Amino acid sequence: MAITSEATGGGQAVCSSRMEWRSIPLGSLEQHGPHLPCGTDTFQVNELFKRAVQQVPSELPVCVCPTSEYSVVQWASPMASAGIQPLTLEQSFD
Repeated sequence: MAITSEATGGGQAVCSSRMEWRSIPLGSLEQHGPHLPCGTDTFQVNELFKRAVQQVPSELPVCVCPTSEYSVVQWASPMASAGIQPLTLEQSFD
């Protein structure tokens, strides 16, 4: 198991070349009202992945890539948000 955003030295290369499974956490930047920050969804998915990683055996060939903070945010468009179109999201992972 490797988490690229926490890797040091050559850790990123190991993750990209030797891992069979890659997981990309998807967050978003969108308004949640005056009581929560715009990065709330990203904070939640990062915490979820940190907890999940603790449950997976370290010898499994899994790589957790850095979180993408840009995702499809259609319902929050009139409010403060940074979304991308569905096709753009799909193409960004090709």
